[in-house]
Amino acid sequence: MSPKFGFKVLAGALLAASSAAALASQAWSVDLQDGAISGTPTGLSTVRNYVTGSGAEAISLSATAYSNTGTNKGGTTLDNNNDNLLESAYLYHGDGWGGLGVKNSDAGGTSTSTAGKDYQEGSSPEHSIDNNERTDAVLMDFGGKDIRLDTVDIGWSAYDSDFFVLAYQGTGTPTLSGTSYKELSGWTLIGNYSNQGATNVDLAAASGSVINPDRANIYSSFWLIGAGGFEAGTGIVFDTAKKCSYNSCRTVTSYDYLKLAGVGGTIKDGGGNQEQVPEPGSLALLGLAFLGLVGTRKFKPAA
Repeated sequence: MSPKFGFKVLAGALLAASSAAALASQAWSVDLQDGAISGTPTGLSTVRNYVTGSGAEAISLSATAYSNTGTNKGGTTLDNNNDNLLESAYLYHGDGWGGLGVKNSDAGGTSTSTAGKDYQEGSSPEHSIDNNERTDAVLMDFGGKDIRLDTVDIGWSAYDSDFFVLAYQGTGTPTLSGTSYKELSGWTLIGNYSNQGATNVDLAAASGSVINPDRANIYSSFWLIGAGGFEAGTGIVFDTAKKCSYNSCRTVTSYDYLKLAGVGGTIKDGGGNQEQVPEPGSLALLGLAFLGLVGTRKFKPAA
């Protein structure tokens, strides 16, 4: 065996071993329906925590809910208004629900008195993540680990089910309370996903959707999933259609209703607090590399 060939064996085996270690156990998924139904009243909670995997490969997820129920700069809270400020809301979860919904703090009012209220909020279909009068969203905090969201599992939907996905690319921890959707800063739009229905949505290839062409390279510890479409500087974008009857026409808004059953993705190689631990196959490759080096030294011609 020539010295050059021995070096090639060593380099090749090291490269294969390092690649195998880097790629080991990178994919993950979290079932958002796991865990006890808790809260007061039952089913409502401000935060739900999840862990999947173990050791260095464990993924921890803290989910919280927000809705634009705060007063806008005019001192009022208006229906479907992108100037309304975001406030903390409740995650809504129950047996057989098909996933997480959101109940906001403006729930209430009557059919004849809805000023400042989100009438029918909390009852079907507004027991979901929806954008009827107020727009709900779920913030996902992965505890400092850089991940890429690849799938969003919609466990339940009604009527339209558009949703948007944002990844935080700013510095520090994002603050949502006290800002509006149109004033969000540091967030990158991953995609606007159009009327996907109750299915496991591939964020890279969902039909009829507008997807960031750089999606595959965007990793973050914070992700935001909300109802409807999103446009930076504008906020929530609604689907509208003109409906006419006899001699009059009117513009009708299509609202979106969905529940999150799960999310899945990929850990960034060496991202966050992720530790890369070689698998047994990687160690075997390193052993072969060592033997190749020994063979080189053994058969090296005398000077």
